[in-house]
Amino acid sequence: MRKVLLIFKYSPKLTVGVIILLLLIALALLEPTINYYRLGGRSSTEIGLFDTFLPPSREHPFGTEAYGRDVFSLLLTGLKYSLLIGFTAGALATFIAVVLASIAGYKGGRIEAFITTIANSI
Repeated sequence: MRKVLLIFKYSPKLTVGVIILLLLIALALLEPTINYYRLGGRSSTEIGLFDTFLPPSREHPFGTEAYGRDVFSLLLTGLKYSLLIGFTAGALATFIAVVLASIAGYKGGRIEAFITTIANSI
């Protein structure tokens, strides 16, 4: 634990990056609650909730768009799905890499050469 804290102490860029990532994850996790209270229980993708092309205000921090939807609510919804897809793709790619590396390491020889060549060409 002490080594982890030292990494954050000597790397301010890492610290800022981790804080931003944690903030985005928190916003994505709180998206249903935030949008529920901001939109009165209605969906953020529902058309015609508000007037079109309203400028930024206290009620609509980023304004509204051509279909009368709140841009901030759409942004939070998109953030949630973007993080979900990104983490899923990363986990799937890691799983595939571990399986292929295990096969290559266990079998060796031509199979290892083939898998290494394919991996290096991608």
